[in-house]
Amino acid sequence: MTVGSRIKQLREKMGLSQVGFGNLLNVSGPSVAQWEANRTKPNHARLRDIARIGNVTTHWLLEGGEIPENAEENALNNEAFTLASSGHGAALDTNFLMECQRAVTDLCREMGIAPTWTITEVVRAVYTDAATGARTGQEMRANLEAVLRVYRRHPALLSGV
Repeated sequence: MTVGSRIKQLREKMGLSQVGFGNLLNVSGPSVAQWEANRTKPNHARLRDIARIGNVTTHWLLEGGEIPENAEENALNNEAFTLASSGHGAALDTNFLMECQRAVTDLCREMGIAPTWTITEVVRAVYTDAATGARTGQEMRANLEAVLRVYRRHPALLSGV
């Protein structure tokens, strides 16, 4: 199966025409048709958008397999793809990214806060802050603790941008 056939499968699963699917992505129906026919491919930003609206992973769009059903895992995988394609690729540690996600989720529960920005945006901020300048996993974890202390002292950071 190709990227184009997976886009088509996803679009059809959503019950949308090419024009309707394109409208969700701010592209034309003919652009969607070009992707589905494998004449062109969506760029990285568009792949993230397709994955987000279809509640799948960018990995699934690119590599295939069964359509994933876990929305939280899909969001986290998409965030890993975003970080990797934005220059963090060599340093990207998906286990640490998942650790950041768990830490942020636990912190929000502990403080009784429901973030008004998406949990993946918070995780991205935490991951980026913790990973920047760290050369080892130990440094990343120490940075993570420092970032979480800031969020504990300033809970408004979690409840709004």
